[in-house]
Amino acid sequence: MKKGLLLLMLGVAAGYQVGWTDAQKNSESVVERVIAKVRGSDPDRYRNDVDAQFDRLEKR
Repeated sequence: MKKGLLLLMLGVAAGYQVGWTDAQKNSESVVERVIAKVRGSDPDRYRNDVDAQFDRLEKR
């Protein structure tokens, strides 16, 4: 039990340190950077506006 609690505390401390270092280097959050990377070169492709998607498909 004590060993598991110690490992949990070490993991939280290491994660906090990594997060703090990342926040000092980057102005955008991790979530914003991941979403920008997933979207790639065509961000309009992944929008949730159904009407705009139908309009785009009708123009083809």
